Amino acid sequence: MKKISLLLVVLLAAGSASLYGQMMIGTEFKVTGDATATAGYDLDDQQFGFKNEANANIKLEVVAKQSTDNTEMVGMEGWVGIIELKDFKIIIDSDDGDSDLRYKAAECRVDEDGDKIKEDQPNASMCETDKTSRSGLIVTEPSITATLKNGPLFLRIYDKPESKADLVAAVEDDDNTEGDSNADKLNGSRNAESDDADLDVGLDLDGQGVSLGYDAGESLMVALGIASTEPWDSSKDPEAASFVISGDLAVNLGPAGLKLQVVQGLKGKKDDAEKADDTGVAGELTTEFGIVKLTAGADVHITNEENTTANPEDESMRFEVGIGADVKLTEMEDSSTTFGAKYIYSSEQMVASDVKVTLDDTGGLVDRLGMGLTWGLFDIGNTGVENFAANGDPNYVADQFTHNDQMDMFVEGSLSYKLDAMGGTLTPGAKLTLNQVDDMDATVGLEVKAVLTDAVPATEFGLKWATSQLTETDAMERKDGAITAWAKITYG
Repeated sequence: MKKISLLLVVLLAAGSASLYGQMMIGTEFKVTGDATATAGYDLDDQQFGFKNEANANIKLEVVAKQSTDNTEMVGMEGWVGIIELKDFKIIIDSDDGDSDLRYKAAECRVDEDGDKIKEDQPNASMCETDKTSRSGLIVTEPSITATLKNGPLFLRIYDKPESKADLVAAVEDDDNTEGDSNADKLNGSRNAESDDADLDVGLDLDGQGVSLGYDAGESLMVALGIASTEPWDSSKDPEAASFVISGDLAVNLGPAGLKLQVVQGLKGKKDDAEKADDTGVAGELTTEFGIVKLTAGADVHITNEENTTANPEDESMRFEVGIGADVKLTEMEDSSTTFGAKYIYSSEQMVASDVKVTLDDTGGLVDRLGMGLTWGLFDIGNTGVENFAANGDPNYVADQFTHNDQMDMFVEGSLSYKLDAMGGTLTPGAKLTLNQVDDMDATVGLEVKAVLTDAVPATEFGLKWATSQLTETDAMERKDGAITAWAKITYG
């Protein structure tokens, strides 16, 4: 009820402000959903069964943004206070990925006193604790930004300054491999490409404060910020307080753009918090000419205290350098062809050097033909797990095949073609994956499917055979895979 009341307050406030012609209200109402019936047969376990799934989503999004153009505010000149309310949402959503309001229900046998039967008592097996229900209601409170503004000059008093230096993203960004065992990791579709986000070099010193800057739109933005890492409290020891100063610069000169972020922690006399006096610097340079966009960037994190980790060879400076290229070969309404490549070199041994190249074509080069190719080479040129374990790196896990410092390779190719058939569009296709993890044999996965759309309005029919282990290796036996057929109705 508290969050629903917040909605009413925001709507009333926004409506009142709109009476003065200084508030613009935008709303979006969307109803979407689908229902799918799937029949599957596992060729390895010789199991057959059905699975029914349904999603029903209602989304109301409210965006209230006060005009930041002084000339549109009647009778207002010079300095003016601006408040922006963004990203306010009410969602009734049945999707697992979006629903964060859940409860765990337990259904158990009870005795005559109404007490649950314990596991060590007879007939206790009737107790079920694995039933989960989702409320499906999510209310996202708005992000609020309050600024004093005079033309391009601004003083932001809320929300806080960014206070971070991190512009280079990890190349290994696949985190959808389920399970914790080695077999689970090897069964993932991209087990050679793990997730390096938690090893990313960069400095983020969160805090509360103000920032002063100059914003001339896309051509130039510069800001200086100062914040305390903890909210001010007069009852706390002032010598334990720490601060952070930050600077942000963004410049665009024709086809070239430059971003620069600087963060410096200022530790208090009694403050022993990690990273409290560290320095972070990040830079990114982009340039575009024609269909090509090139990007180069670097993140540097300087630790002002030595020997702060378990690794005795850890230096006081961590860094990563990244470069990337994006090419739009074709771009039309229903088809496109894009090429992308990115490379990172990091001082972190578990990241080392990663490179990934992708090609995605949806009927751009050849009408109705879809092609995809991804090639990745990860953790290039590292020294081996033995050195990692000997160095006592806190991130090292002895049996974690997919997240260590040995080189891995991933290749995926896909091909599909659209045919006019059975009163609709029939799209047969195949996808082949290859994963080379550490020094083990490569695992090969294969998927073959056919999808029929538009034969029945708003309905999709599909048939697929897939295996994650097409060939036998030292670590895994060959798998015959599974056959699935489905019918899916979509609305919205």
